[in-house]
Amino acid sequence: QWEFQIFAKGSRKCADDMWIARYLLERLCEKYGIYVEWHCKPFTGDWNGSGMHCNFSTKFMREVGGKDYFLALMDAFERNKDEHIAAYGPD
Repeated sequence: QWEFQIFAKGSRKCADDMWIARYLLERLCEKYGIYVEWHCKPFTGDWNGSGMHCNFSTKFMREVGGKDYFLALMDAFERNKDEHIAAYGPD
């Protein structure tokens, strides 16, 4: 497995950078005769594959933060988790 980072500011810039990064990775693999498996868990069975994860931060998180803020943020994500799993899959 391999991981790469996208350090864009803003959702549009992040999405654009992700597409460019994927394109560049595909071209590098093409050049060296290897391929990319984009599925987050390409093997069957019970194993702890990393999946695609996304980290993000906001100015408030970096400068103020605080335990109460992060707990409220986690609660907000929790409310929509079933819809996200239905849309994107459990893996």
